[in-house]
Amino acid sequence: MNKFLFDGETWTRSASAVSSNSGKTKYWTVTYTSASGRKFTGGSGATRPTNRRSDPERNWGLPE
Repeated sequence: MNKFLFDGETWTRSASAVSSNSGKTKYWTVTYTSASGRKFTGGSGATRPTNRRSDPERNWGLPE
């Protein structure tokens, strides 16, 4: 986590990643949160597709 001052407030930046089913691509989400609770989220992971590895109806992403 990184902290910085912006707009008169202390902000915290946090990032997380989820790999694609093949493992070749990572989808990142970055969230900025102010001390007063304002939040902004962005990155390629903000609109990432759902991961089949966590979907039993799609055989957890395993080959057929």
